[in-house]
Amino acid sequence: MLAAALRAGMTVYDLETLELSYAPPFGSAKDPVNMVGFVAANTLRGDLALWQAADYPEATDGARIIDVRGEDEFEIWHLPGAENVPLKDLRRRQEGWDRATPIRLYCAVGFRSYLAYRSLVQRGFLDVKTLSGGMRTFRAFHDVTPSAIDEPLPVTSYAEHAGPPSAETATALDSTGVFVDLDCTGLACPGPIMKLQERIATLAPGDEILAHVSDAGFRLDAPAWAAKNGHTILVLTPEGPGYVARFRKGHPAGAAKAALSGPAAFTGPAARIKDKKSFVVFSGDLDKVLAAFIMANGALAMGDEVSMFFTFWGLNSLRRQDPPAREKSAVMRMFGAALPSGANDLKLSTLNMLGGGTAMMKKIMKQHNVASLPELIASAQTAGVRLVGCTMTMDLLGIAQEDLIDGVELGGVATFLGDASESNGGFFI
Repeated sequence: MLAAALRAGMTVYDLETLELSYAPPFGSAKDPVNMVGFVAANTLRGDLALWQAADYPEATDGARIIDVRGEDEFEIWHLPGAENVPLKDLRRRQEGWDRATPIRLYCAVGFRSYLAYRSLVQRGFLDVKTLSGGMRTFRAFHDVTPSAIDEPLPVTSYAEHAGPPSAETATALDSTGVFVDLDCTGLACPGPIMKLQERIATLAPGDEILAHVSDAGFRLDAPAWAAKNGHTILVLTPEGPGYVARFRKGHPAGAAKAALSGPAAFTGPAARIKDKKSFVVFSGDLDKVLAAFIMANGALAMGDEVSMFFTFWGLNSLRRQDPPAREKSAVMRMFGAALPSGANDLKLSTLNMLGGGTAMMKKIMKQHNVASLPELIASAQTAGVRLVGCTMTMDLLGIAQEDLIDGVELGGVATFLGDASESNGGFFI
């Protein structure tokens, strides 16, 4: 089509309006030729202002550099002087910004920064530009060499890790090595690890499997599952709402160690019992959640590590009282109205008496200098307790990460079981 357009002397404006047939093997519903026309025409018309990798650092001189990727991506590598304002937080964070200050946006490949660009321009910002091609183009152009600190993951581009293993990786496979691309998207916890376990059982040691998972909790589940089963993680990197991970199957009797560095690191023996306590907080009753945090704080005072996994009604104790506004379905709004909105809204399991018993209990606790539940949660976090929210429960109840208090990690059953396998005490409350 592009060759025909060149021959016919067409412009990019003509590419926008070409009527191209849709047939899945040959042309997608949004045809790439149309997309090329849209991108070029947007730039020529001035609907989109770009800055180029070739123009760095001059393009950012005197400008505020905003990285709209997620926090995990920002920690792996970012431009010097850049501020991390994830796209989901931009509308809230931009309040109070000087609209005359130049802003230079970037993300991984340019899509999220384009959305950020539209949002800021429509809010009256005068000098906004987005990086053409994102960080992947930028790093390729400037030949930025990954380091152990900058980018610990051995695979950096989706095109590489979505396809067959590289030549370097292939040499590490057995002579009969196999590479499997496994789609686990759409599966809620524990679906992804169950499907992984079923598929990897058919492979030989040294074979590799690439898993695409849409569950955000897979960031913690993947290292825990790999370490427990003696497999090696070669890659764990964000992909859409979830992650893509490459595993190499280990020998059944081999040491269970996950070779992954960076934010999701999980190293060391998988099942070494130590002074550690693991909690499953299932209940959403005030007295039971109080008991959980009293024991957790006591264990911390005894010098133990503590991990707390919140699922179903227990997750309500970690909800914010003033979550940011967002669109919800009618069912999710109903759940939100019916369920407690945070630690201060929990009720007693018995003698609640339409709220009177709960109010009386809180008053008695105050008179006896017993810390309130929010205070116990805060002290536990300060002392280093690990709070993990169950992603399956969040999906079922319509709870988003921004609805939870700061410091809560997202995980699934494998995350809890990984912690429990190291613990010398487990509690289900």
